[in-house]
Amino acid sequence: MTINLTQGEKCQATLTVEIPVETVTVAREGVTKQFLMQAKVPGYRPGKVPRKLIEKRFASGIKEEVEKKLGEQAMSEARQKEDLHILAVMKDEMVSNVDESYTLRADLLVAPSFELPDYKGIPIELPKEEVTDGHLETLIERWKDQHADYADVEEGALEMGHYAVIDYKATLDGEPLKALELQHYPGLCERQLLQLAREQLQHHGAIRALVVHRVGTLIPGELIVLVAVEADRRGCAQRCCSDLLEALKHQAPFWKREWFSGQGTWLSGNTPL
Repeated sequence: MTINLTQGEKCQATLTVEIPVETVTVAREGVTKQFLMQAKVPGYRPGKVPRKLIEKRFASGIKEEVEKKLGEQAMSEARQKEDLHILAVMKDEMVSNVDESYTLRADLLVAPSFELPDYKGIPIELPKEEVTDGHLETLIERWKDQHADYADVEEGALEMGHYAVIDYKATLDGEPLKALELQHYPGLCERQLLQLAREQLQHHGAIRALVVHRVGTLIPGELIVLVAVEADRRGCAQRCCSDLLEALKHQAPFWKREWFSGQGTWLSGNTPL
């Protein structure tokens, strides 16, 4: 791969990676083999579908996976070659060339590079902190919370500090919810989820995120979404993960239909803010 990095102002950089045909061919072959093993086509057992049929029927999906794989590979190689610490990918574009090679163009936010000055021998004055009874009380209460056992409360109403486990069932006119159906527009939905993740990563200064969102028909109680965030600080990761979940709940482009006793009802929109 040919990598070209142009440094800009305010920690911004433009990355261009030329991906040769040979690398594209290897990536496409690997993705196609995955589709051959996993794709389900009526009339064929998994793994027995003719290659030409797979390439024709899943052409857009194969192309999308190949470009995703090439993009990840190009970013990884650029990080190593240019010693990049990428804080956020502001914008990226994968361009297919006439000769079947690819060009990745990306606008990046990178950590500043500087030479560490000689800091040894610099005198510092540490503030003197006095341990008060309040400090001890706070520490004891925190320790008690960490090692507390939960006891059932047989009578009385919920009070501040209580934990409650609530079982509930969704009903419509007395009929219980049988299933939730989630539909999406392939390609557009993934791009929107990627954009939501990028916005939260940039806002919180986190490194990367993993978002897995199920589609199809789900029964009550099944898991729908997984969000994982990597950051150099625990609090940063927790806040980013929480806000990203909220963004998915309110902004993710899914069509939702609730099923009650064989009758489906489309929801008018996402969960309101």
